[in-house]
Amino acid sequence: MRELLCGLTEEARVLDLGSARGSFPDSLTKARVFRLDRDAMRGLGVRADAARMPFRDGVFDVVAANHSFEHFEELELVLKELGRVVKPDGAIFASVPDANTITDRIYRWPG
Repeated sequence: MRELLCGLTEEARVLDLGSARGSFPDSLTKARVFRLDRDAMRGLGVRADAARMPFRDGVFDVVAANHSFEHFEELELVLKELGRVVKPDGAIFASVPDANTITDRIYRWPG
């Protein structure tokens, strides 16, 4: 993700999906960052459903879905929306937790 974000200019737009507080620091990119979360707190991002995003087609240079896919109820619709809002020459960065790692087991232990 770092490689995608560091090379962007001020004119570029990034969507940080499912992360009201942000899945990466603002200082990582010069691009304008939009953070979307269904449960976003006031002032921290766009509050919207990832399956029904309030953005025009092809508006984002990069969409980051960092550990968010496992939280979406309508994953197929979310994936279609990602394809709709990213530019034809844009990039999508997606990561999901690996339940086989010790860090994931520690993270889930309290739950």
